[in-house]
Amino acid sequence: MIKGPVSSIPEKLKNGFTMNHQIQVVYNFHNDNTDALLVKEWNDDYLKSYITRFTKTNILNNAIGNEPYPKGDLFETEGGASYYHCKVFDKYNLRNKKVAIIGSTTPWLEAIVYNYGCRDITTVEYNKPVINSEIFKSVEYADFANETDPVYDMIISYSSIEHSGLGRYGDMLDPNGDVNTVKSIYANLKNDGLFILGVPIGLDTLVWNANRIYGEKRLPMLIQNFEILEWFGGNANNIHNIPMFGGKFSPQPIIICKKI
Repeated sequence: MIKGPVSSIPEKLKNGFTMNHQIQVVYNFHNDNTDALLVKEWNDDYLKSYITRFTKTNILNNAIGNEPYPKGDLFETEGGASYYHCKVFDKYNLRNKKVAIIGSTTPWLEAIVYNYGCRDITTVEYNKPVINSEIFKSVEYADFANETDPVYDMIISYSSIEHSGLGRYGDMLDPNGDVNTVKSIYANLKNDGLFILGVPIGLDTLVWNANRIYGEKRLPMLIQNFEILEWFGGNANNIHNIPMFGGKFSPQPIIICKKI
């Protein structure tokens, strides 16, 4: 096993990372093997600061201040990721649901989910924050991955899974790190549970070591055993879009997937 970050793809792993050279490769190296900037404890005041900002009213009125994924991070341009998650939760009810959120460095998604009436929210992170709350919980990814009891009604991940296994954050290199993450999500979802997924969509590309971009080859591999119900902030045709900025960037629509 090789631990990242490393600036180039190890020769013995190239076939796996490129699906036997079916996927184009561009380079955009990052060394983010540090958690120095992460908030270690999500105390009541910290959580409240996000809950107060990320209300539906503030989001629709563009009054939340700095947004982690603003306009331009999705193909459709009515708003950013928070706006389109509101569209999702307007349709898919969160009340009385048990929800997990994969990959959160700040609780912006947790706040939106809370403001839509969910009162059982678990954050899954490699470096899990300390939370002392009956509503908000946290679990390390390794523990989540080893769990086989399907307890969640909905699992949400936005701008996270595309990094899995690339070593950017000091994780072990794994050509199928993203696929294995989704397998863990599948195992933790109840029957007919929903997986709300946001990853870069476009012509299949490995942006080493920053992220993957998912197109007609790798997206079906990623969400095997799920049925796509609909898209928000984009559509299925976007898998053919050419990534921008030298192949390094593509927007991240939200895909509603149902466990089958």
